[in-house]
Amino acid sequence: MSIIPRGQSLALCAALIVATGGCATLPSVPVPITAKTNARVEIRSVYAYPAKDGVTVSGFARRRGFGFLPSGSHLHVSAFRKDGNTVVEADASWHPPVRHRTLISYYRANLRGIEAGKIARIDVEYRMVRD
Repeated sequence: MSIIPRGQSLALCAALIVATGGCATLPSVPVPITAKTNARVEIRSVYAYPAKDGVTVSGFARRRGFGFLPSGSHLHVSAFRKDGNTVVEADASWHPPVRHRTLISYYRANLRGIEAGKIARIDVEYRMVRD
């Protein structure tokens, strides 16, 4: 049972959306991003945006050919700091193909422990085995 009458719940939801500014999207991280495509995987898109504990890198990749990728294969994401000290790395988790005919899959990696303003560049590449 709802505390708010039925007729007023839609109006209340609309008012909340207007008050909060609608759908909020995070600004992307303004750094050069290199997607290293090879014979097995074509990286179709890469997006980087700030997260609570670092930077999230996501996008879409397409497997070439209809064979399965080797077990342990993944997209590896590296963020290079502006000061040149250390590289922050993460493996992107694969999701099932969005479209089975084209074999396009969504991926996402969380780069923890680095602020968006301290990144010089981001590289995304396919690797056949886990590091």
